[in-house]
Amino acid sequence: MPSELTSLEPTFADAIQAITAAGGVSAQNRRHWSSSLTGIAKAFDQPIELIPARYSAVRVRMAALHHVPLGWAAKTLANHRSNAKAALIWFTKETDALHYGIPLSPSWDRLRLQTDHGTRYRLLPLMRFCSGVQIEPETVNEAVIDLNTAVTQSTTALDPTTVIHIGVKIYSGYGCTTPYANAGVPVVLNIDSFTD
Repeated sequence: MPSELTSLEPTFADAIQAITAAGGVSAQNRRHWSSSLTGIAKAFDQPIELIPARYSAVRVRMAALHHVPLGWAAKTLANHRSNAKAALIWFTKETDALHYGIPLSPSWDRLRLQTDHGTRYRLLPLMRFCSGVQIEPETVNEAVIDLNTAVTQSTTALDPTTVIHIGVKIYSGYGCTTPYANAGVPVVLNIDSFTD
């Protein structure tokens, strides 16, 4: 596993690079889109290399921004939001990027299909992360959970305690309490373990 945090999917930096090189986009749009993505990254107080270049990944965070703490006029923030949205939607279409992040590996997809909606909702970020770094469900341990939490904290605006409480610990080697046991993978899902 990498010791340095990097994104597992295209980032704002990739989107800016693609926009700058795009021949089918007007010079004015290239300028506005690049500037707005950089501005939104500054508003998030994160480097452009860590922010996922998916509108679905940043929509809520952009909506939560307020112009006063940023020292911007309300119209400036509205323009940055609009331009960033247009840029990210263009980038997703242009590069055939996934709308919802990293695709699940076959083993994680089987687990996803066999979990209830609430568990699935809580597990999907971990499932996508593990799929991206090629970690199978049966090999997840505390180190993987810690790394996933660190990556989540570095790429979102969530409070670290929130990241922990919506997370799921997966323990290996204890037998199964989920329908995934039928697939022969020794995994126990314990959603409540973070609330102790």
